[in-house]
Amino acid sequence: MARPGRLIPLLIAALSLCPSAAEGAPDSMQDLTGRRFVRASVDPPDPYIRQQTTYTLHYYFENYPPTTENISYSFPAFPDFESQNLGSSTREVMVDGKPYYVEEIRAALFPLTEGGKNIPPARLILPSYAGRPPYTLETKPAAVSVRPLPKPVPDAFSGGVGNFKTRIRSSRDRLTMGEAARLIVTVEGRGYLKSLTNIPTPAVSSGNIHAPSVEDKWDAPQRLLGGRRIFAYPFTPSQEGYVEVELPPVHFFLPDEGRYAASPPQKVGLTVEAAAAEAEEAKNDSWRTGLLLTILGACLLGVVGWGAARLYRGRPAPAAENPLLERMRALQTGGDAQFCQELARLIRRCASSGGAAQTLRSSSSPAAKELLELLEACGAVQFAKASLSIERQREMKKRAVSVAAAYIAETKADGK
Repeated sequence: MARPGRLIPLLIAALSLCPSAAEGAPDSMQDLTGRRFVRASVDPPDPYIRQQTTYTLHYYFENYPPTTENISYSFPAFPDFESQNLGSSTREVMVDGKPYYVEEIRAALFPLTEGGKNIPPARLILPSYAGRPPYTLETKPAAVSVRPLPKPVPDAFSGGVGNFKTRIRSSRDRLTMGEAARLIVTVEGRGYLKSLTNIPTPAVSSGNIHAPSVEDKWDAPQRLLGGRRIFAYPFTPSQEGYVEVELPPVHFFLPDEGRYAASPPQKVGLTVEAAAAEAEEAKNDSWRTGLLLTILGACLLGVVGWGAARLYRGRPAPAAENPLLERMRALQTGGDAQFCQELARLIRRCASSGGAAQTLRSSSSPAAKELLELLEACGAVQFAKASLSIERQREMKKRAVSVAAAYIAETKADGK
């Protein structure tokens, strides 16, 4: 049994956990953290059809709730609207001369039909806290009166309600007959992108424009939703030359001003070149010309060669190239370890049929010293895991062929 001294604080706490009798409203309660209540608002309450109106659930509390408190809420159904969550924010306000915090949870609504709409209550559930059972706060219903668009509606009205701008571009500046380009019309701004259903087709004097693909790209949620609706029209030209494409004016309704407006007409140009068959014929003509020049050049080279042969007739033929040098010249670059292993083997074979390193070290020839340096460079890659670029491999191969040839020539001269 509790001691008498503890009964008074417990009774005070129990009373403070009950809903405020002074308020008496279903959307208000009082507990240890102070008074809390909710309300709902719609701004504007009288939008045009397809104009954004913002539904906000306002949650007021006198003191910040405990960090462990997990508050949940539920929006009502919006059957006559297209909706999208806009997130939430918290700020400080004054209510009846008292400071409050208010968390505002918003949703963008786009009315799809005209007339009066009644949005049911939203609910916010407070979990149990300090012995208090879960408690539900409920807003009052919200009324919306959706206005029709004013008449007369322009014949070329795009259906867009909002502040939009347009632009057109071509996916290619040049194309040949038989190829296709895409004419890309972008409508961008703040408003309901899905209402843009009657965009005029671009006009062109020579060619065919086909039905477009449509893509929506919404921006990150802001107070006013928007983004880009992109229409991509396939275009095939019907004649060569410069082709100009015109996008007629696009009509929108500006809800803030209550009037219709149109974007200015825009143009884009592209160049259509000769068809593939004609281009191939031109290529063939160029090939024939090139073949004729090649034949004439070969004849000229034959005459020059015949004359050179007569001049040098009787001169002894040069000695046959060493096959080891040819193999060294044909050595493939690539894997540095494998390249160095094969290059070192060929250097040793070119240097001597015996122990190459000993033979090279005992020689006073500059070529022998260079071959030793090349062998050491190959060993660094093979055994010390040094790296060797392709360009460096080519330089080493070229140097090895030159130095090995010089060393072989010196060896033959010494043996005579």
